[in-house]
Amino acid sequence: MCIRDSISAVEAVLNRSELKGEVMILLVSDEEASGMGTRDILSRGYSGDMAVVGEPTGLRVMIAHKGVVRWRLSTYGKAAHSSSPEKGINAIYKMAEACLELRRFSERLRGRTHPFLGSPAMSINMIRGGEKDNVIPDLCEASIDRRLIPGEKVEDAEAELIRILKGIKRRDKEFHYRLERYQHVPSSLTKPDSDIVQLIKRAVKEVTGMEPEVSAFRATCEMVHLVNRGIPTVIFGSGSLDQAHEINEYVEASEVVKAAEIYAHLIIDATGC
Repeated sequence: MCIRDSISAVEAVLNRSELKGEVMILLVSDEEASGMGTRDILSRGYSGDMAVVGEPTGLRVMIAHKGVVRWRLSTYGKAAHSSSPEKGINAIYKMAEACLELRRFSERLRGRTHPFLGSPAMSINMIRGGEKDNVIPDLCEASIDRRLIPGEKVEDAEAELIRILKGIKRRDKEFHYRLERYQHVPSSLTKPDSDIVQLIKRAVKEVTGMEPEVSAFRATCEMVHLVNRGIPTVIFGSGSLDQAHEINEYVEASEVVKAAEIYAHLIIDATGC
């Protein structure tokens, strides 16, 4: 749960009555990189009948999320003085070839769809190369981020990427590369008729007066680790993913209050207070 929302909800419930069940608030570390905090807690034997991951959903109930796989792509060249570029092989130019091909492939991915999660996606989000402004670079590195929808296997996504790189190699004999996978988090899905889904839908309706929209989280989160341990999980919280990682991130105060109220109703219903 979101820190402020969830703590406020638990305080409100405890001030009203004694819980008949247990509620755990987990403030986990490294959730965006590895999920290490959640995985560590689960490895210690902690569990539950249901869970909520407090990502920014705009108070919408989300029952699925995309997976992610990331690779580090290196292209190799030959160093030379920039006054004689023909004597070298520019690794940045080789990476540029790969970037253009991968951009075209990312556009083709839009043709694949999932009823909740839409289309998979791919982007190049970091790139670096060269060591001096008068030296032809012999190395360039980039990170490739690929979002997976249910039904897509990481092995198949990697095979598609390798086919693209091998295609460049066939056209350009000087294209030398290395592809290294360094992260993979699968997608996950909770059944729409699960108790946690029905409970939080009811809580949202009690607070907002409206039937909640059930959808899916475009990004990746710790839900997969919980679901893999047999804990039915939803994603729910205040704020918007559209503002994530942008300048001046913010959450509407009214949404924070509503989220806390919804969490409180969920706790009461789930524990039978």
